[in-house]
Amino acid sequence: MAGRWICLGIYLDNSATSYPKPECVYTAINNYMRENGASPGRGNYANAMASERIVYETRKTIARLFGAKRPSEIVFALNATEAINTVLKGFLKNGDEVLTSNAEHNAVWRPLKNLENSRHVRINCFSVSKDGKVDLDEIAGKLTDKIKLIVFVHGSNVLGNIIPVVRREKLVGS
Repeated sequence: MAGRWICLGIYLDNSATSYPKPECVYTAINNYMRENGASPGRGNYANAMASERIVYETRKTIARLFGAKRPSEIVFALNATEAINTVLKGFLKNGDEVLTSNAEHNAVWRPLKNLENSRHVRINCFSVSKDGKVDLDEIAGKLTDKIKLIVFVHGSNVLGNIIPVVRREKLVGS
């Protein structure tokens, strides 16, 4: 084997596509495509109804995981970028204010800057230090009744930091 190269594939784009997937994912998708294959919500025949049940059960599981009151509060999107754009462009109105960090991904910054220009959305930022830390007092000081949405990366694939998140029913004045 002297003089021969052996090529091993190394995939380093995991944050974008999560490859390879666990074997159970491949098995579930393969079974679905072979045994069902119908689109949910497209009819009342057996396979379409089975697909609808799969989607509903998935929504129920995710609702429990995130503490949603109803499965109907769970919406699926093609990917995180589409979901972020849907929320930002669907929720923020003319003159609204948004709180975000200075370390956001382009998937957040680009639509926010677009909304700043097109809808006069005001962008308020809190700082993420070079070592990935945030000052919770700075964030608390920026929470006002004018803030309509808080958008930030909880776990950064760039810095590797985790911004602490506490669930509260009421953020302002609590």
